[in-house]
Amino acid sequence: VWVVMIGASLALKLKEHFAVELLHKKLGSEDRRLGGIIVGLSLIVFSLLILVEGVKLTLLSVGVTTAAMEVSRVYLFAALPVGGILMLVRSIELLYQYATWKADTTPKEPGDETISEKEVSV
Repeated sequence: VWVVMIGASLALKLKEHFAVELLHKKLGSEDRRLGGIIVGLSLIVFSLLILVEGVKLTLLSVGVTTAAMEVSRVYLFAALPVGGILMLVRSIELLYQYATWKADTTPKEPGDETISEKEVSV
């Protein structure tokens, strides 16, 4: 559970989260910007939902142990609010990138990084 929640945050940071690339590539730059803003807002709502419900579930599991290992379930369920916080931070970053992106002047999308030939050394 911990690996999934931390991995989801990392996927957001690297912009490798689920996306419909076929549609995304066919949109113009201003439509991509608007789509990025909508996705960013949706991810913020989703992250807040995971955070709030994860806190509730974690608090309900206080004092409950797993049957086989006799370990508190708090350690398991605490991954949800922690992952929610991490995803919330990444979602806000993504929203900010698209909100401040000048679609008509910037040839590439926010977060895209390319290495020029001058930066590559042999």
